[in-house]
Amino acid sequence: MEHDKLIRRKQVLELIGLSHTTQWRLEKAGRFPARVRLGSGSVGWHLAEVEEWVRERERVSVTSDITSLQGGEPGSVLPHRKG
Repeated sequence: MEHDKLIRRKQVLELIGLSHTTQWRLEKAGRFPARVRLGSGSVGWHLAEVEEWVRERERVSVTSDITSLQGGEPGSVLPHRKG
């Protein structure tokens, strides 16, 4: 990733709003960007990958909200409000 900034765990957790344990579990399951080893005891993450992960969660959330408003029918149209 050209010109990508590496961020440390504290910044990652602030961006994603999850606990260290939840982030670690997601990463272990392959559902969060992989860490980059920076040294013998330090790791970081590509900022662009973390930001994309957050954007993807937002897209999933919006799609889920719309589907639930539509009564669980992905192809249906939202009802119009009267008044």
